Amino acid sequence: MSLNLFDSYNLRARTSVALFYTLPFILDVIALFGKSITSVEGVALSVLILVTVQCILHLCRSNHQSFNRNYAAEYLMPDSEISNITKNRYYRKIASFEPEFIAFGNIDEENTQKAITINLCESVVTWLRAKTRDDKVFHLVYEENINYGFIWNMFNLKKVGIIFNCIALAFLALIFFTPIFENDKPTHFVLALEIAAHFTATMYLIAAITKKKVETSAKRYAKALIEAIDLIG
Repeated sequence: MSLNLFDSYNLRARTSVALFYTLPFILDVIALFGKSITSVEGVALSVLILVTVQCILHLCRSNHQSFNRNYAAEYLMPDSEISNITKNRYYRKIASFEPEFIAFGNIDEENTQKAITINLCESVVTWLRAKTRDDKVFHLVYEENINYGFIWNMFNLKKVGIIFNCIALAFLALIFFTPIFENDKPTHFVLALEIAAHFTATMYLIAAITKKKVETSAKRYAKALIEAIDLIG
């Protein structure tokens, strides 16, 4: 997997999230103050926007968790929902990967239940993540990881996003219905567009970015990671 700043993961799972949360407010500033901002103020505003985006990107990178659940490890457990035939095939391959995974070599049901622990499965998952970083070979894993990263990062910032969008809606409504900024007040059409942008962003966060959606995406990524066992030579 490429680790440069402009690879698909960073652009789609992090940068797009940062832009989603900042663009409506950037448009607000342009609409309210664009005509009266000096060049120095414009530079300062640009720096502030870059710092804000960087802070959001930092939050995306530093809080990436799966609700403290390792779904991929759970799918490798003997009592998981994956069929026994499929699990036994995975177990045989896992046992051939590393000496530490020899416990998966005995697929006798009773012994397997005792030997395969969640800690051992978590170790296998860590190994799998390291082995599936080639996005050309493991394209499905890469795509599901991006989808999961995007929705988790969106969810991680959801509460803050809703609060700030609601504050912006109240402020814009105040401007729309009162003589505040009367001299340099944007047109009602521009204000209506700004209100629509914040309202749409708020509704999207409420309706589409839910814990259930994050869990579903995490499970899809976990299954793609486990299924990659068949592709590892």
